[in-house]
Amino acid sequence: MQPLIHQAALAVLAVDPRRAKISPGDVAQLRPEPEGVITVYVERQSRLPFGLGKLSYLRIGTLEPKAAAFIRPAVDNSLPLRVRVVEVEMAHLNHRGNDAVSISVWGNAADLGKATAAAL
Repeated sequence: MQPLIHQAALAVLAVDPRRAKISPGDVAQLRPEPEGVITVYVERQSRLPFGLGKLSYLRIGTLEPKAAAFIRPAVDNSLPLRVRVVEVEMAHLNHRGNDAVSISVWGNAADLGKATAAAL
């Protein structure tokens, strides 16, 4: 696997990263939505003892349009991707004054090229 998107900020956050306890290294998933939007979900382990229960997914936001357009063929064709949270920036620590979450996407670039060619 190689980096397809080194770091992409989420355009719209659906949760407060502090309250949702989002941290770098969290496993994420990309899911396609209508109109070219890619939604990002973070995996949450079960809170039951001994690992009982199943994973749940928390919607954290949508990917910025440029990154979504680039990765959309891979998501639509269910290609294997490794998605992780790489940066969480709180509002009081940046000049913009809002929370920010960034992800990275790893996969096989050759598969992405084939998926793009198949979409055309």
